[in-house]
Amino acid sequence: MHFLRGGKGGVTTRHVSFLGTENAYCVSTIYWEGNAMPEWLSMLSFVGLGVAVGVGASFSGLGGGFLMVPVLLLLGYSAQKAVGTSFLAILIISGSALVAHGRLSHVDYKVGALLGIGGIVGAQVGARLVDHVSTGEFKKIFAVILVGLAGYMFFKA
Repeated sequence: MHFLRGGKGGVTTRHVSFLGTENAYCVSTIYWEGNAMPEWLSMLSFVGLGVAVGVGASFSGLGGGFLMVPVLLLLGYSAQKAVGTSFLAILIISGSALVAHGRLSHVDYKVGALLGIGGIVGAQVGARLVDHVSTGEFKKIFAVILVGLAGYMFFKA
């Protein structure tokens, strides 16, 4: 077993990895003011975050990472682990959102598939880039991107 601790302020997490590697099955416990939440409450908190991200992602089409990554960073995840964990959740959420939007005839499958093919290449490049950026630098870059997009959307509305 391998233990990691992280977090800022009153919230921290402890990740327990089995099989001696962080990439193996991992359980996260949320701590508030130094007290561990019961495991079922930690798991329920992550499910609740998933519900909130699912609503936001399905409503906005932004994939959910813009909501999930900052929360995972606040819980003490490294930038790399937050991004990777977020993508697993987004894979599940986006499949459900695709079904819902498909039923409403809101999907251009040809354009979506072409964007996805290009995204395969971009995702490989991005994963390698984030591996060379510290968590502190990542937070700054991520914040600038979010603020820039928010400003653009606000003034173009």
